[in-house]
Parts: sequence; C-alpha cells; structure tokens
Amino acid sequence: MNQLGIALAYVAVQVSLLILPVIAIHLFATRRGPASGAWVASLGLILIVGLSAASFVPLRIVFKSERSLSSRPATASLSGGSTAASLPTALTPGASEVQAGSLELVRSFWRRFERRAAAPASLVGAWAPSFAIVSLAATFVGLMRLLLGLWALRVCRTRGLVVLDPALNALLQELRAAMCCVCPVTLHEVHDLASPATAGWRRPLILLPGDWRGWDDAQRRAVLAHELAHICGGDYVTSLVARLALVLHVYHPLVHWLAARLQLQQELAADALGARFAGGAEGYLQSLSQLALRQDGRIPSWPSRAFLTAPPSLIRRISMLRDETLPEERVWSTPRRVWTTLLLVAIAALASSLRTPALAEEAPETKSIVKNPTKRADAFDLSYTHDNSPGLLAFRPAAAFHREGLGHYATFLNVGMGPFLKQTLKLSWDEANAPPKVEEVEQISVDIQVRVVKGQKEYNRAFTTSGLMIRTVAPFDWKQRIQAWWPALTEHRDSGQVYYRFIFPGFGEADCFFIPDDRTLVNDDEAAILRLIRRKAPAAPAYAQGAEWSRVENGLLAIALDNRKQQWDEIVKGSSLGRAGLLPLVEHADGWFFGVADSDALDIRALASTSTAQATETTAIAVEEHLKMGRELLARPQPNSNAEEKAKANVFRPLLESFKVSREDGVVVLRGGRFGKLADFVTQYVGAVSE
Repeated sequence: MNQLGIALAYVAVQVSLLILPVIAIHLFATRRGPASGAWVASLGLILIVGLSAASFVPLRIVFKSERSLSSRPATASLSGGSTAASLPTALTPGASEVQAGSLELVRSFWRRFERRAAAPASLVGAWAPSFAIVSLAATFVGLMRLLLGLWALRVCRTRGLVVLDPALNALLQELRAAMCCVCPVTLHEVHDLASPATAGWRRPLILLPGDWRGWDDAQRRAVLAHELAHICGGDYVTSLVARLALVLHVYHPLVHWLAARLQLQQELAADALGARFAGGAEGYLQSLSQLALRQDGRIPSWPSRAFLTAPPSLIRRISMLRDETLPEERVWSTPRRVWTTLLLVAIAALASSLRTPALAEEAPETKSIVKNPTKRADAFDLSYTHDNSPGLLAFRPAAAFHREGLGHYATFLNVGMGPFLKQTLKLSWDEANAPPKVEEVEQISVDIQVRVVKGQKEYNRAFTTSGLMIRTVAPFDWKQRIQAWWPALTEHRDSGQVYYRFIFPGFGEADCFFIPDDRTLVNDDEAAILRLIRRKAPAAPAYAQGAEWSRVENGLLAIALDNRKQQWDEIVKGSSLGRAGLLPLVEHADGWFFGVADSDALDIRALASTSTAQATETTAIAVEEHLKMGRELLARPQPNSNAEEKAKANVFRPLLESFKVSREDGVVVLRGGRFGKLADFVTQYVGAVSE
C-alpha cells in the first residue's frame, strides 16, 4: 500500500506536468473559437487518461537511439548461493563527440528536471498508505457514479418511445444533410427528461422531453440543430473521457477545471454551429430563451450533453449569442492540429518517463539481476584483499539498486558513467564492448592504503586506494572488454596463472589485472597481482577477524579502518580532520567499522573497537560530544549558507537526530537512520545537491 500511495503521488505530478501546457494551449485556442478550445481540451483529457494508464506500465524514455534490448536468461551459482540472470548490454555511445555532448546536455537537464518535478511526490512519505486508501476510495465512488450514469442512459434509451412524427423527422433529415452528419440519428421521447440531450456514439439518439409537442417550428429547428452539432463534434465520446479523467483524478482541481471548460466550450461550439442552421443567431437566441423559461427550474437529467445546462453556462451561451462583436469561428487547420497533437503527446511521454521508484526498478533496462537479494546471507568476499591492508571499502550495487525505490537511479548512473569513464580514463567503446551496468555488479571493493607523502616541512601520512575488485552477478568477458579499450594489452604468466599488463592512456602508467574466474576482475599494480597469484590461500585481513566486521559485512555498504598501528591517528593529525577536532574519535580506538544494512529501511551503524574500558568510555564521550555539536550546527541557521547547503542541512538534520550511542563490551556502537526508507533519504539528498 505504501508503494501504491507513492505511485499515485507520482501520477499526480505527471498529470500536473501535462495539464499545465494543455491549459496554456487551450486558452490560446479559445481565442480562435470555442470549437478549437474544445478540441484542445478533449485532446488534453484523452492524454491524461492515457498517461494515467501508462504510469503503471514499466516504460522508460531514453534520449538517444538504441536498438531493442532484451534480457539474456542465464543463471550462475554465486558464492553465497544466489541465483542471477544476465542483463542487456550498456547503451551505445553517440556517433560523434558533438552529438554525444549535446545528448549529454539534454540528459543532464532532464535528470535535474525529473528530480525537481518528482520531488513533491517524495513528500508523501509516511502518508503514502493513507493517500492510497483515500484516492482509491474516491476513485471507486466516482467510478460507481459513472457506471450509474451509463446505466441511467441505457434505461433512457430502452424506455424512450421512438418519435414517428413525419414533420419532425423530415426536419431532422434536412438538418443532417445540411450539416453533413453521416451518422444515422433517431429521435426518442423520454417523458421525465428535463431537457433535450444526445446519447450514443455509433448509433446516436436525440432524446426529447415529453413537452416537445408544444414547441414551435423555430424551437424544434434550434433544438435539433444544437444536438446534431454535438453529434457532428463527437462530444458524447469526449464527455465520457472527461468523466473518466475526473474519476481517476477526483483530487486534482486542474482536471476539474479542464473538464468544465470542455463542457462549456462544447456547448458554445454547438450553439455557434446550430445557430447557422437554425435561422441565425437572433432567432436561435430567442428559441433558447423561450426553452429556458419553459424548463421552469427543473434540473436537467444526467444523460450526455444537455441543450440547457447549468445557469452559469446558459448565461455564457446567451451572452456569446448576443455579442455581435465576437469574431467568426476560425477552426484550426489540419497541420496546426497535427503539430499540437505531436507536441502534447511528446509532453505526455516525457511526463510518463518520471517513473515511480517501484516501477522504475521493474523496467527491463534497470531491473536488478539479483532476483531476491534479501535472502542472501553471504558476506563481502575478501579473497582478493591484501592481508596487510589497513582498511577496505566494499559496496553491493546490484543489491542496492534492487532495494525499494532505488531502481530508477541505476538508469541515471548508467547514462552518466560512459562520458565520465571516457573523459577520465581516455577510453572509447561501442555497444558490444561497453562496461557492465551498475546493476550488473554484485560487489565492488577497494583496499584503503596508508602511504607517506613529503610535505613542505615534514613527512605526513595520507591514504590512498588499491586492489580494485569488481565481481558481476553473471559471467562477463572481462578480457574481451579490456582488450577493446586498451589494444596494447600484453599477456603474462606466473605460477601457472595468467595476468595482463596495460598502459593507462590518460596517465601513462602501467597497471595489471587478473581474472580469477568468469565474473571477477582484480586490478592492481604488478607486484600486488603477483603476491595474489603466488600465495597459497587467501588470508583474511586483521580487521576482518573480529566481531565488529561481522556486524557490517552483510550490508549494502561496509567500510573498515584498522587503527591498531595508529596510522589513522597520523592521517587525522596531518589533515583538516584534525584541525576540526576529530582526533579524539580515533586516537583511542583500535578500529572503526561503518555499514549500511541490506534493507529497504535506512539503517546505518558505526562501531569503534577498543582494547580497554577506559578507551571505550573516552571514545564514547567523544562520539557523543561530536554528535551534539553536529546537531547544534545543523540546527543553527548559517548566515552565509547558500540554498544547497541549507537543503543538505534539512536532509541530514533528522538523520543526525536519530543516532544513538551505546557501549557494548569494548565496542562503541553508533546506530541510527531507522526513521524512514533508504530511497526517501537518497531522493531528498539528490534533490538537495541539485539546488
């Protein structure tokens, strides 16, 4: 129900994005006459109904040509028993740099626009189930009213008596021929009908009230001309579409306004056309006024498009007929209608591409390969991590983008990753040699190393990364891909194993990679690769042998920092972190471990392992003090903060307030974030950085 509520909120945003340009074009079209205005309003309501239906279909709009993609069904046995299926290959780059740059600009604009446009829907949050229940209830009531109206119309059709009056039928046939009405039309009399109406599409009827025999010839001609004008304009069908749009969006005031405008413009257009065949505007106006008086306060019956409508509409119609300065109706030409239709259909398609998180992750292009990652209990694979590494950063992209509400972000990353890699690594590829998509990657991890760098006055320690390991969820031809990126690839052998050496074009440095199996790539310098190949068996790093690592190793993200040799003390002292007063957080801790749980809810934990009770208490006090300072800093408005900084503060303030500190047998535990969905936090943060 939560996802349904969010989906309905996204539909409301999509409809708003569509209806605003529809209203603008409608107001412009009404200056040419009510028929043009009614046509634009009916087209807009038809697109609204179509957009509402398409919003629950997993489609995606892409800003460049690409061949049809389909999933390749395959399965692989993962280390933890997971079952996986392969995904389509990545998008094909543009044919030229100019085209690629232009397309990337458009994509960048659309991604920003999508985040801004979809932001209101993300505010539903905890109210999503209630919003879904209220919306469904209102839709059900509206649908019952619509079905009841259709049933009442059917009763009128079956209960009505066929009018056999020769003079009236002759007048009807005369007006049909004059107005070029090709549909066969029959007359029915319904005694309790308050006013004339039309009903039906393929076999339309004109329903007459029981007092029609008291009309004079001018009134009969005016009534028949008006109703035939509705039939010629196809108003019955568009009125039903308008009512269906109201059923689907009973909460939306602009949909109500557009439906009311459609009804008014259809009446005005029928008056304008009917007056031409009923003896002119003056005679038509006189007949309209007389029939209005004859109605004597009776409420018009529901069926279809009544000749006499509500008093405000009737006043508008009479005012239009009396206004001799109004210009003659100028119906839009066919080319103009075609271009207007294409424009509004394009806007509807763009609005439809604002996918809800639940639907976006089901789309074929973004569906995660991991079919049920929540059942996987395996830890991060540390087989290719250096045993003397003082730290590690590991991430599960496939599992992360399978989480509720995060699937559509994979599309953004896949589209933006190509230009970034090409510019950074000086790479180029075609569709067949594209890198894996983010949702195709089961795990990516990198060792965090400490190195000594020479400063102006002394040697300082800093950290860097090495030992990149990428593992896909299905077999992936790493050698073929890298050979296409770097043709000067050379093959080497050691200890019965094969590794490959290449030169980074962007850096001019030699590097190596090793392919231990058909899903794994290990990238490092040659000496590190040789150590991995020659060692007898993988040895777990020291930080992974404690209980603290086991509490984060099954999550979506894990970071480990081993501080038993105080190397992180030296890094913090010689950096801005030390100047910010963060040294007490690490100087008494043997290691820090950070993790994000593998769940739909945002669950963050940080653990500091200590060797003595005094170190535990000192570290816990330092964490509490810095947590308090962070809360106070975010709570105080900063006079020089820009919009982005304020937006970020609004995002992180509730997160920081949710953290709690506890002490557990030599471990300081900082846990928080379990106040909402992980997808909600990501959406809010993305919106903040795009300010």
